Amino acid sequence: MPLPPPSSSPPGCVDPDALVGLTPRSGAIGGQWCYNTGITKSPTYVAADAKECESLYIDPVRPPPNPGDYPFDCSMGCSLCSYELRPDNLYECRAGRRVC
Repeated sequence: MPLPPPSSSPPGCVDPDALVGLTPRSGAIGGQWCYNTGITKSPTYVAADAKECESLYIDPVRPPPNPGDYPFDCSMGCSLCSYELRPDNLYECRAGRRVC
């Protein structure tokens, strides 16, 4: 049986095509992160919050040298937002897997 073709993304990364249809947040340029979307931490899973959170991604993750010229192309890193149970037993919208 032949081996599958190698992935274009390194292990642990999400393919950039995963961003299609998602809403960007300005991260390192505008201070819009996954945790400050307005979604409240909750001790129980809230499906509507998960859906809202996971419709977002951060671009850029790292500060670009010239913020005014940044093309919002993930060249300074992108990260999906993920609704997850945190160590404090609260569900929260946080940065998830990176996009490579």
